[in-house]
Formats: sequence, C-alpha cells, structure tokens
Amino acid sequence: MRKLIFDLDRTLWRCTIEYHPRIRRPPIHKETREVLSFLQKEGYSLNIASRSAQPAKCNYFLDTLFPTIHFDRRAIYPTPLSKFEHIWDLGAQDGNFIMFDDEKHILQDLKRNFPKSETIHCRRPLDWNTIYTYFEY
Repeated sequence: MRKLIFDLDRTLWRCTIEYHPRIRRPPIHKETREVLSFLQKEGYSLNIASRSAQPAKCNYFLDTLFPTIHFDRRAIYPTPLSKFEHIWDLGAQDGNFIMFDDEKHILQDLKRNFPKSETIHCRRPLDWNTIYTYFEY
C-alpha cells in the first residue's frame, strides 16, 4: 500500500508556524482529525514531510492535536527548496507515495523526480472533500 505523506503548514493545520512564533495551538479544520483517523483505520501508512525550522514545536503540535493518530515516520527539518531529503528519510524513494502539500512547486518537483508518485494540491487543510476527490469511497 502506498505511503501517504502530509505537509504540515496549511495542509494539516491552517497557518505557518514560523510566521506565528507565539502560537500555542495551530487551528485545524474540523474534519482533519477524523480524516486522518479514517485513513489510519483503512491501513494507510501516514507520514510527515515538512520543511519547518521548528521541528520540536511541530512534533509537539502533532502529538497534542492528533494524539490518537500514529505517524509511521516524520521528516521535519528545514531545507531550502525541495523535499527530496524528506522523501528519502521517509523511505519513499521508490516513488510509491501520495504527497499532500499546499505548495504547487514542491508537488511539481516531486512528480518530475518521482513519476510513480501522486501529488495532491491542498488548497485548504485536509478535509473529507480532498479525500473524496482523490480516493474512490
């Protein structure tokens, strides 16, 4: 089964952590927790790839916002332009993954270099509409 890889900022939560240094809890879409739980129960491997300069804060938010969700792997660290290192660290270099991200250039870059991958542009944080549009349920 393919790995599902999620960006954090504006994909799992509504803001960018670096732009809100004093944030105590980023806002999430009311459906995001439910969608992740559903995907986990369906047996998907849930993973995180984020170019954040604040990995400790991101991990804390993941643990507190999604306490019942198990993310198989997390690659959270700053890189300048791409997420190639993240993909390798997640063990997805075979391209057998679906990436959810709000940044089109990241998705285009990944698709060019991992042609077997699927990319989903998240115009808003993860919700049922995103899942229904892509997955056939």
